Amino acid sequence: MKRLLAIDPGISGAACLFVCGSLVPIEPGGLIDLPTVGDAKQREIDVLAFRDWMLQMEPDECIIEQVQAMPSIPGPDGVRRSMGAASSFNFGGAYRVLKAIPMLFNIPTRPVTPQRWRKLYGLKGGEGSKETSRQLALQKWPCLSSYLNRKMDHQRAEAVLIANYLWKTETGQVEPKLVDEDKIRPISSMLEISRRLDDVDDIPE
Repeated sequence: MKRLLAIDPGISGAACLFVCGSLVPIEPGGLIDLPTVGDAKQREIDVLAFRDWMLQMEPDECIIEQVQAMPSIPGPDGVRRSMGAASSFNFGGAYRVLKAIPMLFNIPTRPVTPQRWRKLYGLKGGEGSKETSRQLALQKWPCLSSYLNRKMDHQRAEAVLIANYLWKTETGQVEPKLVDEDKIRPISSMLEISRRLDDVDDIPE
């Protein structure tokens, strides 16, 4: 059976090893919160820990949610909150690192937009969408309840749903259209500035 690695990226993200067509699609240890190092604002993906877990899972293919800076969304109090420059930079950095790790081991890796995979399940974004994803995963795979029994486990649930999306794409149950990264706007202006600075050989004093 094909083994799919799915990643819901971010410092508080999750990853799963999904066994296609299995009654129990997640093996022991196959659904995790992404490992991190550092405290508070210094947290970042623990690259070596994630690499070791991934190699232990032996995936055939990988799918990762294509992320971008979050728009300004009103909270319960009506006040709009958007992702700041530092948060956007860290969010984009985590995505790029997580995407690169499987590629370095020649594991075919594809990005997919949240709008695309959510469409398969009829899920909408916005307030409450995370809990809806968790409840849907519990309904589809009751055997995963021990992994998804906390409200904070919505990231794990979305990793499983993303993996299932790829399986259905490859079996022709959904239109196989994944994201063209060249048409996605940069995750933030901070990342674009960083890339431009990297291209400059000499910066005048």
